[in-house]
Amino acid sequence: MVDHFDLNREVVSTAMSHLDRFLGVYNGTVDKNLFQLLAMTCLYLSIKLNEYKHLLIPGSKSSMDTILQLSRGFFTLKEMEQMEYEVL
Repeated sequence: MVDHFDLNREVVSTAMSHLDRFLGVYNGTVDKNLFQLLAMTCLYLSIKLNEYKHLLIPGSKSSMDTILQLSRGFFTLKEMEQMEYEVL
């Protein structure tokens, strides 16, 4: 995704840092679906904090909507917003 949208490589390292820090303090079980949602959310946060441009694909209204569409509807906006809140 970073290459496709021509994003700064620092976005990936920042996203991985967010992911690692969250998992370091999370007490629950992380299954495949939760991990995917968490990784997408961390990437979104990193883009939001470190990039000047928005990710937009045809039919999307925002960067978060773009990421949700790229997940092929597997997660809802509410789930991603809740995960963003938990990470922050």
